Amino acid sequence: MRDAWKLKRELLRVGQQLRAIPEAVYEPFLQRRHDRHMRVDAPVVAGAVAQSERIALILIYQPSGLCDSVIELCADFIKSGFSPFLVSNTALSEPDMQKLLAVTWRILLRRNFGYDFGGYRDGILNLFYSQITPEQLVVMNDSVWCPVNGDMSFISQADARQADVVGGVMRWRDDSNFLESYFYHIKKAAFVSSAFQQYWKKYRLTSNKYMVIRRGERGFTAAMQSNNVSVDALYQSDDFCGKLATQSPEFLCHTLTFASYRDSHDDDRGQQLLNEYSDSSTWRDKAVAHVEAVLNKEVFNSSFCYASVKLFDFPFLKKSQDPINIRWRNKYTQAVEQGVLQSPPHTIWREFSG
Repeated sequence: MRDAWKLKRELLRVGQQLRAIPEAVYEPFLQRRHDRHMRVDAPVVAGAVAQSERIALILIYQPSGLCDSVIELCADFIKSGFSPFLVSNTALSEPDMQKLLAVTWRILLRRNFGYDFGGYRDGILNLFYSQITPEQLVVMNDSVWCPVNGDMSFISQADARQADVVGGVMRWRDDSNFLESYFYHIKKAAFVSSAFQQYWKKYRLTSNKYMVIRRGERGFTAAMQSNNVSVDALYQSDDFCGKLATQSPEFLCHTLTFASYRDSHDDDRGQQLLNEYSDSSTWRDKAVAHVEAVLNKEVFNSSFCYASVKLFDFPFLKKSQDPINIRWRNKYTQAVEQGVLQSPPHTIWREFSG
């Protein structure tokens, strides 16, 4: 089944690459039409929250109705001193709009052209055109539940970093790295930089997911790095492995018990280690080596949820239907039900475990 999923993923990727050829011809025309609409007709609605020097741009796409966790996230940002700026990639019902108006500073409605980076782009351009320069700008989307630990301190932790742009997790592909795109903390120095402003003004909208990743998720980090805008991540694989190497065999046993694997061979090796468990340094070293081998291919947060929470107090949980993220949520649920991880806030728990 897992090999079949890999084949399906590869075929989808190739199909998206082929689609990108004609899309490169007609999507610029769609973008010009979209931009005319955004300048003239796009609804921008003022909410009840006052504008502050800290703005949280929250991108949502919820065509089946608003999730309560979005309301709670906006409320959490208000408590943290941020003015929520909600960008919706779909129309909102009147009841949902009224709920959001009570916990937002501004709402921008747009059609879903360009996925998350399209929404990010239009929201950020709206700030440019409004001549608003925040001291801090947080950019998030609803592809994650947050904060699953009930703690918004990751925002102040990002602000305390020396870097101009701070993300949640740094990913590596070959010799390049990029921040996962569901969370960015952007300081004023980055916001006013030519690199940041030109990236968003020149960003080419696309509804090809392969190209969104290349131009958006990977392209944004690369554009900042190549123009002397410093980039960092709150949580990195090397730090994870360093912290994990000092833990007890019991901690490592929990780490493997609630592990999520994409590769069946990794799964088999993890189960073998659990069957061989002993409270010894020899077993501990084998378990650490196994985790490090997995992380040569995968990401620590989706693969080892128990250790990610215990070592980093990791605040995000992905909603993706990628099989490894489904396993991640299942393992996280099991760890909570068995009492080894703290239960998330009730609203979030209800949405992903129900």
